[in-house]
Amino acid sequence: MDLRTQWRSVVIIMQIFDEIKLLTIQKVKDEDGYEEDVTTERPVFAEIKSVRRNEFFLALQAGIEESIVFDMWNHEYSGERYLLHNDKKYKVIRAYSKDGERIELSCSEVKKNES
Repeated sequence: MDLRTQWRSVVIIMQIFDEIKLLTIQKVKDEDGYEEDVTTERPVFAEIKSVRRNEFFLALQAGIEESIVFDMWNHEYSGERYLLHNDKKYKVIRAYSKDGERIELSCSEVKKNES
């Protein structure tokens, strides 16, 4: 068996993981007693996925522009409502645990004037 034949029989499964930063936003009082938001970032790795066509159109009908899905380990997610990826801020629309081990975060991009 030559090298080309060997390579044809090999199946390569490739997943691309990227760093995302889960955002925890807490209200704290400053020294004057006024509340302000303090954001804490927690980096984790997630697989980047496309939004499924059906989900995209259902969300659009509800007035939500779903733009990206992040697939990550369930134990790393603590209910955060926002995250950062490639200098863009996203709002978590839906968190769906597929098998108890992995969770999909369906997100929409937060526009500059919305933050």
